[in-house]
Amino acid sequence: DAVARSNEREMLVLDLGSLSGQQAKMFLAHEFQHLISFNQKENLRGLSEVIWLNEARSEYSLTRIGMNVPYDGSPLQQRVATFLRSPSDSLTQWPNTSVDYSIASVFIEYLTEQYGPEILTESLKSPDVGIVSLEEFLKKHNVADRFADVFVNWMVAASLNDISYDGRFGYVRQELRTMKVRPTNVLLGDNSFMLNTEVASWQPLWYEFTFPRGVSSAVKIDIDGAAGDPYPTALVVRYTDGSFRVHSVASLKAPRTLYIPEEEEARISSILLAVTHGGDPDTMVPRSAAYPLKVTIAAVDKSNLGTPAS
Repeated sequence: DAVARSNEREMLVLDLGSLSGQQAKMFLAHEFQHLISFNQKENLRGLSEVIWLNEARSEYSLTRIGMNVPYDGSPLQQRVATFLRSPSDSLTQWPNTSVDYSIASVFIEYLTEQYGPEILTESLKSPDVGIVSLEEFLKKHNVADRFADVFVNWMVAASLNDISYDGRFGYVRQELRTMKVRPTNVLLGDNSFMLNTEVASWQPLWYEFTFPRGVSSAVKIDIDGAAGDPYPTALVVRYTDGSFRVHSVASLKAPRTLYIPEEEEARISSILLAVTHGGDPDTMVPRSAAYPLKVTIAAVDKSNLGTPAS
C-alpha cells in the first residue's frame, strides 16, 4: 500500500548549494532531461541509455533553453575552452570528468547543426540506444551518412572549421567558427615518418605532418592497427599555393594504404590526419581500453602510386 506522506514521485532532488543564480537553471535543465530520458528509455522501453548520449542530450538542453546566449561566459564557452585544452578524449568512454562533458557538448552542437535537434528527440524515443539509435534516425530520414561518417566529418570540422569549403566541415554558429583543435605537429625532415600509438573507440586524434620544402611527388600513407578493425579517417591536404583538399575515408579498415597524388601546379606542404577507432557502439568499455595504431607516411614517385584517397 502507498504511504500517504511518501516522497516517491516524479521529482528532482538538488543540493541547496547548486540553487544560486544561473546555476539553478543550468542544473534544473540538465537534470530534467535525465528525468525525461529515464521515462522514455527505462520506464517505457525497459532500456538503459548509454551514458555519453544521455549526458550529451543534457548538455544540449542548455542551448535549447537559451542559456548559451550570449556566448561569452556561457556554459558552452566553458565547455569549448576545456575541449580545446584536451581534445583527444573518447566520446563514448565515460570516466565522468569535465573533459568527457566537454567533448560531448562540442560534438552534440555539431550533430544538431547538421541534422537538427530532432535527431536527439527521435532517438530518445527509439527502441535502441546510443549510436544505433542515431543511425536509426539517419536511415529513417534517408540520410546516407552513418555514425562513422558523422564522426569523421566532425573531426574535420573541429580542426578545419570552414563551412565555405563544405558545410559538413565547420560550425554554423558564429561564435563556434573560430574553434580549431591544434593538432600534434610532426616535421618531416626527410619526407617520411612512422607513428606508433594507441587510440580508444571514438577517441579523435589529430596529427599534422609538415613537409618543410614541400613535396612535388605523391604521398603514401599506410594505416595499420588491429586487423580488420575500423579506423575512420580523414585527410586535409594543404598545398604551397594556399589551397587544400579534404579526403574522407570513414569506412577504412586496417590495414589500408592511401595515396595522395601530386599536383601539377603546387607542392604538398602538409597533411592533417584525423583518425579514430570505430568501436562497437553497444559496448561500454573502461577508459583503459585502447587499440594499436600505426601510421607510416612517405613521399613516393609516380611508379609507386596506387589508388588515390577518396
